[in-house]
Amino acid sequence: MLMYLSDNVEGGETYFPMAGSGECSCGGKIVKGLSVKPNKGDAVLFWSMGLNGVSDPNSIHGGCEVSRRREMVGYKMDEARSYLLRGPKWI
Repeated sequence: MLMYLSDNVEGGETYFPMAGSGECSCGGKIVKGLSVKPNKGDAVLFWSMGLNGVSDPNSIHGGCEVSRRREMVGYKMDEARSYLLRGPKWI
């Protein structure tokens, strides 16, 4: 999970070049793929692999150039291996 800790940023989108089939903005440039604009308090949840343990190319991502202000993000990562062995934890 990727959490956005700041907003009012120009650029700084999280960019998934292999996801989606349209065009999106990445640091002020139009590119193919999917991008998520940072808004404080929002989060993006995605899996980097399927249940079979094979990497998902749609999860490849990066950060677009920030043209104004500083972007702050936080990451929360979970290991698929522990999820597959124990199953989900329900609250």
